[in-house]
Amino acid sequence: MKEQNPNLKLLSISIICAALTGVIWELTQNDPSSSIIYLIWFVVLYVICAIVANIIIAVEKAKVKSWNLLALIFCTPIPYLILYKLAN
Repeated sequence: MKEQNPNLKLLSISIICAALTGVIWELTQNDPSSSIIYLIWFVVLYVICAIVANIIIAVEKAKVKSWNLLALIFCTPIPYLILYKLAN
């Protein structure tokens, strides 16, 4: 049964990454003139999230099952690009 539950550390990293992405996105909407600096922050955020997620997987030997894969996908910009395309 434990394998069906998501890894809580991966889930928390993806939630933190999603929240920070939302904050950075809101900042770019409020001040478009400095959006290049926020683009750098997006890249730094996703690199840090990817490194932390890989460390968690390596240390805990977490199996990448459906829930963990979903958490990993939310550590990347893929869902936000899809939402952006759907919104426009």
